[in-house]
Amino acid sequence: FFFVDFTKAARTEHIYTDNTSLSSTPITPSIRALDKKRNYQEKNTANKAYRIMSITVKVLLFASAREAAGNVSSINCTLDGELNTNALRQTLANQYPGLASLVLDESNITLALNEEYIAQGEVKELTNGDVVALIPPISGG
Repeated sequence: FFFVDFTKAARTEHIYTDNTSLSSTPITPSIRALDKKRNYQEKNTANKAYRIMSITVKVLLFASAREAAGNVSSINCTLDGELNTNALRQTLANQYPGLASLVLDESNITLALNEEYIAQGEVKELTNGDVVALIPPISGG
């Protein structure tokens, strides 16, 4: 009679790093399940893992900003890497060239993050689902 205990045998998963070395790391079924549930991508650089996150921000456009973007009242904007108001300004300028002169110059437009004004020169971190309003200068009498 021959008996083998397979419960102690560790499964391995191969991991490629940027320097193309191949290593084996024991992995359990529960760790594999957790890895599948994660909502981010991992990249291994210099043997240190870091997260590359992506978020979607709703941008509301008013007055001249709406006209510069082609008469759209809102935009869903996806940001990768830097997740702040400066990155949002740059992304909007790249995607909508008509908005570039407005969004890149802070004196031309005011941002409001989740219904709170952002002071000129201030940089705020953004999270998934935030709402940012582009508010051009208001004139009239």
